[in-house]
Amino acid sequence: MEIINLKLDLAEFKKYVSEYYFGSEPANKLVIHHTWRPTAKMWKGQKSIDGLKTYYEKKGWSAGPHLFIARDGIWLFTPMRNDGIHAKTLNHCSIGIEVVGDYDKRKWSGKTKENALGAIKILMDSLGIPEEEIYFHRDVSPKTCPGKAITKEWLLEELKNVE
Repeated sequence: MEIINLKLDLAEFKKYVSEYYFGSEPANKLVIHHTWRPTAKMWKGQKSIDGLKTYYEKKGWSAGPHLFIARDGIWLFTPMRNDGIHAKTLNHCSIGIEVVGDYDKRKWSGKTKENALGAIKILMDSLGIPEEEIYFHRDVSPKTCPGKAITKEWLLEELKNVE
């Protein structure tokens, strides 16, 4: 499995997206996840990315989610012009966004929240993705992903405050 393996801050991500070729059939929806494991405390940046790559390869996957968002930045994983593997029937023409941590009991906070909301907003604006095309992994899975504490109402309200 080839991954991009690049960490960007929000300003770098915005520039990256503005120059990125999303392919002849660009993504028209976003799918939000949480890693559950690793948790935010377990996150070790590059070491965690390497571990996730190995995990997906052992599952026999040729791709994974597109982004991993943590306190240390926005990690590019599967190219956003390619279909990733992350949410069954929602894989085609979507961007899979993994927010690092377990959000069953608490909402995103700090730099992780700032990076996640910023990246989501950048992608929505750049690709013209409406609110109705933001999905949660649990929409197509029995999992709680992106965490019980994260609701669409909360996410959409928080996105209104992102410039």
